[in-house]
Amino acid sequence: MKLIISIDLGASKNLLKDKATLLLDITNAFNLHRYQTTTTGNDYVMAQTSIPNAARYRLTFVYRLNLKDNQAIRQAKSGNRN
Repeated sequence: MKLIISIDLGASKNLLKDKATLLLDITNAFNLHRYQTTTTGNDYVMAQTSIPNAARYRLTFVYRLNLKDNQAIRQAKSGNRN
């Protein structure tokens, strides 16, 4: 059995005094996610490589309406986690 390798990346940046966020998400970044199979019969050998999902890139812009200047964005605190 061969290893299945895939690299996913993501990054975000707050903008406009934390009223907006720009997010970049990359799935299967270098198109490494592929399956290789070999089928052997009495008089043949068939090798096949399939790539189920090509690399996907997503750029998202989020703007927070009605956010006041002194109001902070709620973040999960590590002390609340088990």
